[in-house]
Amino acid sequence: MTARTALHSTTIPTGRRSATPGNRATAKGNAMNGSWSAAERNREDSLCIPLATARRCRVLLGLILAIGTFRGTAGPLTTWSAEPAAAAPARLTSLEAGRRQALASGKPLLIRVGADWCPACRTLAAEFAKPEVAGELENWTLVEINVDRAPDAARMMNVTVLPALRLRTAGGQPVAALDGKLAGADLVAWLQEHLEAARAAPDEVLLQTYEPDLVAVIRLIRHFDDRDPAVRQAAIGRLKATPEEAGTAVLKAFRDGSLATRLSAMELFERWRAPVADLDPWQPATITAERLALIERWLEQLPEASAAESSATTSPAEPRSLSAAELADARRQLDRLLRASDEEADAIRDQLAQFGESLRDELHRRFQEAETDRDRERLRALRYRLAATEALVLRWPGGLSQLAATDAAERRRAADSLARQATPAEQPLLLELFSDADPLVREIALRGLKDSGGPAAAAALVKLLGDPEPNVRAAVLKQLEEEPQSDLIPAVAEYVKTETNADLIVHAIRFLQATGDSAANRTLMGLLKHDSWQVRAEAAAGLGKSDSFGMGQGWHLFERDSQQSTTEKVDIYVALLELLDDPDPFVVSRAVEGLSGADLEVAVEPLARAAARHPDLARPILALLAAGEAMSRTAVPHLRKFAGHENPTVRAAAVAGLAKRGVPDLEEILLAAFDDAAASVRIAAANAVFDTATREGRELLNPQVMSAVFGDSPQPTTVPNAVPNADDEKTDQHAEPQESEWDRWLMRLYAGAHRPDFLAATVAPLQRLLASPQPDERAAAAQALVPLGQGEQALPALMEAVRADPKTLDAAHQSLPWLLSSDRQRVFQELLPLAVDAQQLATLIQNYTEVVEIQHAESLWKLLADERLIGVGVDEVIRGLQKVYLGEASYSLSEGLTASQRRATSEAVNRWLETGTDWQRIAALVLLVRVDPDGVNEPAARMADDEQRSVAIRETAFQIQLASQTSADRKRTAGAALEHADPWRRRLALQYFAAGASTLAYLRTADDSFTYMGISTSDEDAAAFGRRSGEPIVPTPPTGLKAAQVAPLLADSDPKVVAHAAYLLTLFGDPAGLPPLLKYWRSSKEDRAALDKFVYRAIAALNDSSQIPVLREIYGRLDKYEVDEFYWTIRIIDGPEILPFRKQVRADMQKSGQL
Repeated sequence: MTARTALHSTTIPTGRRSATPGNRATAKGNAMNGSWSAAERNREDSLCIPLATARRCRVLLGLILAIGTFRGTAGPLTTWSAEPAAAAPARLTSLEAGRRQALASGKPLLIRVGADWCPACRTLAAEFAKPEVAGELENWTLVEINVDRAPDAARMMNVTVLPALRLRTAGGQPVAALDGKLAGADLVAWLQEHLEAARAAPDEVLLQTYEPDLVAVIRLIRHFDDRDPAVRQAAIGRLKATPEEAGTAVLKAFRDGSLATRLSAMELFERWRAPVADLDPWQPATITAERLALIERWLEQLPEASAAESSATTSPAEPRSLSAAELADARRQLDRLLRASDEEADAIRDQLAQFGESLRDELHRRFQEAETDRDRERLRALRYRLAATEALVLRWPGGLSQLAATDAAERRRAADSLARQATPAEQPLLLELFSDADPLVREIALRGLKDSGGPAAAAALVKLLGDPEPNVRAAVLKQLEEEPQSDLIPAVAEYVKTETNADLIVHAIRFLQATGDSAANRTLMGLLKHDSWQVRAEAAAGLGKSDSFGMGQGWHLFERDSQQSTTEKVDIYVALLELLDDPDPFVVSRAVEGLSGADLEVAVEPLARAAARHPDLARPILALLAAGEAMSRTAVPHLRKFAGHENPTVRAAAVAGLAKRGVPDLEEILLAAFDDAAASVRIAAANAVFDTATREGRELLNPQVMSAVFGDSPQPTTVPNAVPNADDEKTDQHAEPQESEWDRWLMRLYAGAHRPDFLAATVAPLQRLLASPQPDERAAAAQALVPLGQGEQALPALMEAVRADPKTLDAAHQSLPWLLSSDRQRVFQELLPLAVDAQQLATLIQNYTEVVEIQHAESLWKLLADERLIGVGVDEVIRGLQKVYLGEASYSLSEGLTASQRRATSEAVNRWLETGTDWQRIAALVLLVRVDPDGVNEPAARMADDEQRSVAIRETAFQIQLASQTSADRKRTAGAALEHADPWRRRLALQYFAAGASTLAYLRTADDSFTYMGISTSDEDAAAFGRRSGEPIVPTPPTGLKAAQVAPLLADSDPKVVAHAAYLLTLFGDPAGLPPLLKYWRSSKEDRAALDKFVYRAIAALNDSSQIPVLREIYGRLDKYEVDEFYWTIRIIDGPEILPFRKQVRADMQKSGQL
């Protein structure tokens, strides 16, 4: 750059003193804002125009323009700013718009200041239009300021000569300045020279959160004279908590530094409350040796003063009161804030940040008095600045202004940006966002609080339960419910005492129920007497579903294995029984649900009264009375009485209950029910016959029971006589199937064995019901006739009823196991096209495969070619094939295969691997795993490598390949997969390395369905994850795996892959893995127990005692059986910080008898 091309090129200087000190804060700001000398400002050159001279030329310019128009020229002289093309984006003509665009794009600001009447400005505009300059401008956010339209902006940037160029960071901090015009090449060079500085991130020492050491103190003091007030405040903020460590260095800087440095040091001394009342940085004469010595003596006494302060009772979180002088100073600056330009407002806001929370009351008063949106925006930004960390202000320039913007869309974008980068340090600011009137902003803030993580985030959320906006409280409760923490129960319990909105109390109940804690149950019991029926009902449901109570899961009151005392369980039981007298039927229904599985005689009378008062609830209540063994003695008389009730729903429920209890006079009860005028009672009787006739058979359908009943030969579902003998050369696939053991058992059932004799008397009334006009009654009768040996007459009626009313499909499905093999196959084929949805199809296949024989194998294989089954019934079909070919060995690894089973299975596998569809081949591989695991690798690998197949099939084949291999081969295959291009291979391999071989044993064939492949991985997993109770557990990386194989996967696009890779890295001792693991742990809702285990093992492997809050959070939701492994894993973490927590866990284990 030469003198011919530019008049001035200046990087931003510092240290110029204001001529009128006046207010100290104002003067300090001026001292920090460097400017050019008077001589520089007034120099004139043919290449630039001083503004004072330019203004005198305006009249002449107007005359020239008028002459141009009079002479008929096309228009006035070319403007200084080239007009944009039609497709070009709109020009930015204000500093605020430019800064917002710069923050959004991440590109620093290039500000060109000019005027329409300035010839040099037009010359410079032409240079900007050159291709080489236009290319460099892609790196910048260009803002064009017209001094006539925006004189304040020009004055704020100290523009005294036109044209003028100013470079700033995206947040608005000055970087460089130049007055005059430049040739294109020189302009490009100048921009490139300063681009790195304009993009520069803040000094790392300003962003650190731990206590600074001596080196960091020196680096921070060097920022005392920074031009940017945010940088100065960040340096002061980092040092304000460490006067003992930083005091001497700050005193030296005050004594020897520049005015700017002295002003910053003075502010820090004042925050420390050092004896500086007689010192004035503006007056060097006041800085005497005696006064400096006084500060030095004060610093020497700091340790004693700190000790005394730490023992004081005043909470350190309580903001101090401002002195009269400080309050007056703050009010003056607040006045300036409301009058200042946008950039001046940023600097004033940073100055006001020194007052912290002490300014909140004054700020609140100002906000209430604000009359314009602009004033409210300024004050809101200041409120956010008080809550923000200095580090956030530096790394997110302009963000607070955007959060406070009047435009809701801009606030939402800013809130989203904050939420995505939030750490626990940003939680106070996120909490401030809940005062925003926009519910979307509050929702984003809630997400940010959750993602920033830890118990502190949840505790911060609890504070918002006092928010006057119901939507805010609802959002908080919903969030707490998603990640329940027991230590928050007291706060929520207090909240429900004062909440008047029933809907919100319901949200609170769901949180309390999710914790499963005794304290939560006590709160729920208290809500059973609430005025709102909705609250009472939800509290009852919460108690019934409580993990610690267990009744809702069908557990006996005193049999549930939990840490809850028997006394407390009885209290819950009694409270629910009392609720049976509630006047609201819905509340009673919730109490009945909560009592499901309870079996105490004392419950009979309250339940009977409830059934009498609420006939609509008779069915579940009477079913509960009939189910309990302890209740049966006193329940049966009530059931008999209800059998004569005027309400047919009650009579039907009573008949079902009496049949379940198997009362001696059941024959008379059923025959009377068949003559009842109500179809619902007759249907109940038919269902009772079916249940009674199949009771013994249902027990036999348990594979282990069948094996015991029918001997040591394979269970009847496999029909050993139908499997070829080992010495047979061939099998005739068209041979007539032989009669199975199950068919022979059914024939005996049809003849009257294995069921009560009196059921023969029900055949005639059931046959009469086949003529009923109602399809559901005909279906119930036909279903009951099947196990009574009347299938020839019943099956046509059953199929007719199903075609007339698809709702009766369940009756047909449940009949399948009780049909002879030939009938079962035929009826199944007839029912298959009638299944109208996935649920019906799955239920049909489940009932069909409950009893399968070798002659059904062909139909099962063909089912796997039915596209409707994909993702619905594949697992049931594969399990059916396992039962057909493997028999008892499909359930138990201890059971060996006979030679004939191996032969039949191998023949089927070879056939379908060669000619089958994708899922037929998958099923063949699953069978091959048990028959010949060494033979699986090659065909499974071929399928996994075949790019013509779907990803789902290839991934499933690869899982089977891994599962069938030996431990050593599995590790080699998985290790190679980590570097494969297929993401699903990497995911499966990482899953194996992270969670063990047991994750491969279950084949996921649908969203919620898994097929066990019958492999044992216990030895390998025991070596990797095994634990010996009473000994510390040391997490180590899997053998054969290297950190270099895992580290690149931290950049994978799949967050689950990243999490597994991150966990494995921590096992190698690499702390870089913990942040991404924690991020996934907080955001994912899948398999929380496994993720919790990953996290606490990672923390233990890293010996990271700083993560105690995370460990506490995990411990708070562990089940009792998980605590032992947790304790012996964290036992290896050392340091004084972990000791109290370890002692707490150990004490809890001793109390519960685990130690």
